[in-house]
Amino acid sequence: MGAKPEKPESKDKKLTKLTMKNLTKMNIIILLIMFYAQTFAQTSAPAVISLDKMKVFYSGIDNPITVAAPGVDNDRLHVIVKNGNITGSNGKYIVRVNEGSESVVEISSETKPGEYKKIGSETFKVKNIPDPLPCRGNN
Repeated sequence: MGAKPEKPESKDKKLTKLTMKNLTKMNIIILLIMFYAQTFAQTSAPAVISLDKMKVFYSGIDNPITVAAPGVDNDRLHVIVKNGNITGSNGKYIVRVNEGSESVVEISSETKPGEYKKIGSETFKVKNIPDPLPCRGNN
């Protein structure tokens, strides 16, 4: 007696297996694309510069700002101001700008000791503080 011949698979079963294989491959490809996109998005995120109290810099007074960069420790940030001076550290700074119409804040990240990579900059308007107006009584 010989071996029983195997039944051929139906067309529907073959199609289902083929479709499942293709879906699995497509899901894997989509997951890989999402993983790589997320990886690149994290490494190229820009720095954030926030004026704490005002929408512009005022010349001659302290202008507090907060600086942050996703994925970078605050102690590795290097912040400079064109047309002014900056003091502070760890993401909290005080900017004093000189006369002019604008000032640029530039942020770099320390990649190696003594080596910096620019990760962002922003330009802010500079305004003079208006002169006080003396008033008397209810005026």
